[in-house]
Amino acid sequence: MLVYYCPECPQSFETLPAIKEHYMHSHNSSVCPICGKPVRKSLACHAKMIWQNRGCELHATLYYLLRTGRGGSAKNNGLYRKAREVAEKVLSSRISWNGGDSDE
Repeated sequence: MLVYYCPECPQSFETLPAIKEHYMHSHNSSVCPICGKPVRKSLACHAKMIWQNRGCELHATLYYLLRTGRGGSAKNNGLYRKAREVAEKVLSSRISWNGGDSDE
């Protein structure tokens, strides 16, 4: 069975919806946990912009964790599906946002 690991705490989850719910309620803030930049409007928008401009898989994962996947344009829904594919790979490994092992 595939397990998904939270990149900010030692919790693990059996499904992507479960880790999304956990992350949105436990770790959403106004500072990017990956690059440390303060975010004025939306952390999801920040993550999307960095992912699209720099190809950062961690920011793609953060975008997936924070976006609901409902509504929006076909273009944004396509981005959401791509972000989900990246997130499945990233969250099934024991990573932390700062690049270390989440058990450290």
